[in-house]
Amino acid sequence: MPWPTRAMPPASRSWNGWGCAIPGCAGPMASCSPACSAGTDYHPGNCRRPWPRSPLPISRRKERPMPLPFASALVALLLAGMGIAAFARPAALLAPLGLAAGTADARNEIQAVYGGFGLAMAAMLVAPLWLPELGRGPALMVAAALAGMAGGRIVATLREGGIGRLPALFLGLEAAGAALLLL
Repeated sequence: MPWPTRAMPPASRSWNGWGCAIPGCAGPMASCSPACSAGTDYHPGNCRRPWPRSPLPISRRKERPMPLPFASALVALLLAGMGIAAFARPAALLAPLGLAAGTADARNEIQAVYGGFGLAMAAMLVAPLWLPELGRGPALMVAAALAGMAGGRIVATLREGGIGRLPALFLGLEAAGAALLLL
């Protein structure tokens, strides 16, 4: 199908270019291709805008405010705090559990699992501010990870015949975080 004869921007056929995948689409992009001029209804999920995305988060744009849900913000702060603490003092993070981090390999593992994971999960929870098309996907992913951690603690508790105070606190925080994100 030929493109219109009027001049179009150089990125016209890229991901942010003009065009509609639905034949007969007559939405705001009706002039983008002959297929869009038939006069049928608008399909916003299939028409692409002819301008690049704004680097600002959706909440700072005028078109469609999208605040970060309270649950996502709270869980992101807790995960970021855990990640920063793991990088700042890896040996002190697990000392209350009776685990020593006397070797470089042990500290490396703490920083990877608690530091990197915590910061990555926090970043995923705030990513929809800049990428609104992610929707609730990141929150569901982090909820699944937290539920898996809580489930692992439950299995360990059943296998070991009990749970200490600090692991029980972590179990509660992980389960509560997963539940908050799923609401």
